[in-house]
Amino acid sequence: MTVAKRKHPYCEPFGGYLAGVECANISPIDPSADNIELLHSFQQYVAPMFSSIDGRTTPDIFRNEWSPWVLQSPLMPEISILLSLSIKCQLQGLETPKCPNALVMRGSIYSLLGKFLSQDVENRIEQTVHAVLHLMGLESIWGESHIQFSHVKAIQNFLRMGGGIERLKDFKLKQLLIITDFHWGCVYERGLLFHQPVTADFKALPIPSPYPEHFDSPLLDFSSRFVDRLQIFNIDHHVAEILDLVRLLTTTIVSCTSSEKETVSLSGAQKIALVIHKQLEDFPLFSDLQHPSEEDVMYETCRMAALAYSFSILTRTPFSKGYFADREFRQQYYSNLWSVSLTRWQEIPGIFFWLTLLACPGSGETYPGVRLKAKMTATSIYILIHDFDLVVGASRAFWTVQRWIASRGTEQVESKVNVKSWLPHGMREENSLEKSRV
Repeated sequence: MTVAKRKHPYCEPFGGYLAGVECANISPIDPSADNIELLHSFQQYVAPMFSSIDGRTTPDIFRNEWSPWVLQSPLMPEISILLSLSIKCQLQGLETPKCPNALVMRGSIYSLLGKFLSQDVENRIEQTVHAVLHLMGLESIWGESHIQFSHVKAIQNFLRMGGGIERLKDFKLKQLLIITDFHWGCVYERGLLFHQPVTADFKALPIPSPYPEHFDSPLLDFSSRFVDRLQIFNIDHHVAEILDLVRLLTTTIVSCTSSEKETVSLSGAQKIALVIHKQLEDFPLFSDLQHPSEEDVMYETCRMAALAYSFSILTRTPFSKGYFADREFRQQYYSNLWSVSLTRWQEIPGIFFWLTLLACPGSGETYPGVRLKAKMTATSIYILIHDFDLVVGASRAFWTVQRWIASRGTEQVESKVNVKSWLPHGMREENSLEKSRV
């Protein structure tokens, strides 16, 4: 598959980062009119979808540094074309796995992968992992999690052959593997698979300082409260209060696992969750239920998310089996989340990252779940290209809370939790007040 050092025909018409791609080690493609069009679509429309929240603009740092690197992957030209075709099918209302052209191209890519793997893989570990990692991204668009898991196992084996993730020389590849590992752990509520650095488990979370304030997340410890920086985020006081409560809950649990001697007991953390959950239940509803403003919907989205978050911590229930297991809750949450413009969410990426990541567990493989996970990934990439430590810190904090929920002891706290507390008061059933022992 190694070809003579040259530029592919598709690079020439577009200039920019495509023209700068070194093609010596990537597979050639058929420079047909359809392929040229799809590659142009990837550059103009698909790349912004994966590198920004609003999907409209490609950040300069992604265009100049990350895109050329991505296209150096041995199979990436074909994957780029298939990604463009997959998005095109979805925009036409077609299910990608049922699109004939996409199926043919997908088969061709896996055929090329087989040929690539038949060569001297042991001496091409990084190129191989790079290729398979992008195939994972492709399968996420198709909603094929079982195939994604096969790729995860393959990457594990290749990393083992190469001596572990720490031995990789490609810094960008290492970054993507680490964040992908956390994504996989958070979405499927499981442990890490690619790496186990000392900073990943039961250690203090390094918080990058300084970082752009509007990137701040309720998953990160920060010296200033959201309520003291309303103008920076352009949010109202109630939204800021909710975010500060989520931060308090997160940092409380992280402190339970980051120090050798726990500063807060298990029951103590749950009691804090109970107090916060009760506070959230008493938060006011927005005034105009029939015609809410974007600010109202943002507030309600954050309130619903915080209720789900505190409930799972209070009851030690995985996020996938808590509030988000209720179909009505999940549908309303999606409706609220997408009612706020993506341009507005891009102004506060750290907050949006928490809102999308929280809903990913149990989101399934239908279009709403695939869309949610794709937007969560795009948000993390958007943050990553600005500050890698920032997105890792937020992801690791969320993952730490999940593992705490799954593995901590058996102490119990007596509480009453209204599982329909996210509904307007008039819609809550009288018998929805359930007694829970946690």
